[in-house]
Amino acid sequence: MKKVSVIIPAYNAGDYLERSIDSVLSQQGASIEIIVSDDGSEDNTEQAVAKYIGREGIVYIRNTRNCGVSVARNLGIRASTGNFIAFCDADDEWLPGKLEKQINYLSEHPEENIVFTSRENVCDNDCPECERIRNMGRRGEWYMAAALVRKSLFEQYGLFDETMRIREDTELLTRLRSGGENFGRVDEILYRRHILPTGLSVNANPNERNDRLLSSLMRGIRRNSKPNKTETELSVLIPMYNAGNYIIDAIRSVRAQGIQLEIIIIDDGSTDGCASTAWTELSSWKSQEEDGFSVLVRMAHRGQAASRNLGLSLARGKWLFFLDADDYLTEGALDALLCATKEDPKAQLISSMCEDFISPELPEEEAIKLKINPNPYRRMLAGCMLIHRELFDCLGRFDESLASSETAQWVLKLRDAGINVCEIDKLTLKRRYHMSNLGRLSRKTQLQSYMSIIKNRQHKKH
Repeated sequence: MKKVSVIIPAYNAGDYLERSIDSVLSQQGASIEIIVSDDGSEDNTEQAVAKYIGREGIVYIRNTRNCGVSVARNLGIRASTGNFIAFCDADDEWLPGKLEKQINYLSEHPEENIVFTSRENVCDNDCPECERIRNMGRRGEWYMAAALVRKSLFEQYGLFDETMRIREDTELLTRLRSGGENFGRVDEILYRRHILPTGLSVNANPNERNDRLLSSLMRGIRRNSKPNKTETELSVLIPMYNAGNYIIDAIRSVRAQGIQLEIIIIDDGSTDGCASTAWTELSSWKSQEEDGFSVLVRMAHRGQAASRNLGLSLARGKWLFFLDADDYLTEGALDALLCATKEDPKAQLISSMCEDFISPELPEEEAIKLKINPNPYRRMLAGCMLIHRELFDCLGRFDESLASSETAQWVLKLRDAGINVCEIDKLTLKRRYHMSNLGRLSRKTQLQSYMSIIKNRQHKKH
């Protein structure tokens, strides 16, 4: 069955979001993944989506500041795993049969990559502009939120222009048209757009509306190739599962590095409340514009490898650093790693040192059971490596079939490929030992993963 990733960008949409999600869940004809991309909401949006979090196929991305619908949609597209992409604005809804009819259309027209439906506009509250708005876009208009798109189209033409907060869909559609793409249509009203009195469509000045439309059209025509990719120097990815309050130390150690970066925390279905703890800590940093971009992602429990891979999809960084949620960085760790990349421009992976410590909250009778290395040491752990993102294009991502030891398996691929590793003597990682370490709780599972890695490696060699 075909898989469709449905992106729902949301900003202060708590009163309407359930209607939107339920209208998508009721669709037939495809396997559905729903990605709610919360663009810095300050209302009850999280509470509205909370009852869906934890279901398989539901992903919730929450950005710490409002960046606009283009950023929200792009986060959703990058996180998607479907062959097709669809959109539904958080205050709108799909009508029955929408998805199935669009899927059937693209199956019957393999030469086309995008298909729209007609829409109807509904005014939820009376306003002077309601009658005009009701008559807008019933048929004949290309409305991005009503589209079903082959994902390959975004790979070819690029994503939404993140410098645009309005008419971004017009620019993208013009770009597609200029590239020779044909637009298909299911000529039936299958998308219901709810117009709110506070919406941009109601309050926009007619002259400004026309100017924005013309500007978007011209920008899309001029840009007949992918827009410049939004990229940052460094992304720190923190996969998390029942990390308790340890996540606070991890986040603070990243922020204390004093360099611009983005933080992406991927919560792998935690049940201990650490997602709320992480969000409180992330959002407590007021100078987001200076410090960078911060995102919390929540999904059903799928394992460490899946968490790392989802973070990879979202990351915009040229360099990637993985930090386990119960560990923390030493002072100047990231700066030392980045300096090594400049000293050796050909380096694609920088390896550093780590040091074990026993978590201070442990009672003495438990602490003495833990055996740790008393000295700093070098080991190819995720938290000791700065990795160029091109290595993942070359070697592939983490193996999601492994319950653990996914980093060890990836490092073996690195060694087999003969890729040189640049080693520095800087102690960058403080590695926490406590009674609920994954390796301690799931020793049998970890050994099984190691055996699977060894068998697969031997099989490939023969």
